[in-house]
Amino acid sequence: MLPVKNGRISQEYGRKNSQYRKGYHPGIDVVADGADKSIYAVSPGVVIRARFSPGSKGADPTGWGNYVIVRQVDGHDVLYAHLAQVAVTAGQLVVAGDKLGIQGATGSATGPHLHFEVWDGDWTKRNDINPAEYLGIANQVGPVSLKDPFEEDRQWAVENGISDGSDPNRAVLRKEVWAMLRRMKEGR
Repeated sequence: MLPVKNGRISQEYGRKNSQYRKGYHPGIDVVADGADKSIYAVSPGVVIRARFSPGSKGADPTGWGNYVIVRQVDGHDVLYAHLAQVAVTAGQLVVAGDKLGIQGATGSATGPHLHFEVWDGDWTKRNDINPAEYLGIANQVGPVSLKDPFEEDRQWAVENGISDGSDPNRAVLRKEVWAMLRRMKEGR
């Protein structure tokens, strides 16, 4: 599940910038294009923080503005920031697809978007992980596109002389698959 229905990444994870506490962008910024500006939970969990204050600066005026943090059942804490409206309360259980709020530009934001961060464990430790990778999308500016989960395997196969299936004259033979598996098992 993605946090917006029709989105594009306006700033990717890891972009170096001294304005950030860690020296790099610790999340992805996603702009919801089209009429639906709703922000959705990406996974089931419990809302551990839901902060809202009216006005352009929101509850955290120098940072996240209005925001929601969900502690997910998979052990990750997830931040949804810069919201114009918050539709949940602390302690509320959510499932993937539940509406958490509306995209906004509160806090330290240059325009309407969702700032989305994922932390490994408790959010207070700020052990961020790549949220694009977590969502299975490409970590690049532009339209949100799902990553091919087999791309790395496909590249490895091609680099090791195994067909990627694009050449009908070069199909992978069963004996090649068994040889590859034997080499992998032997650590070669």
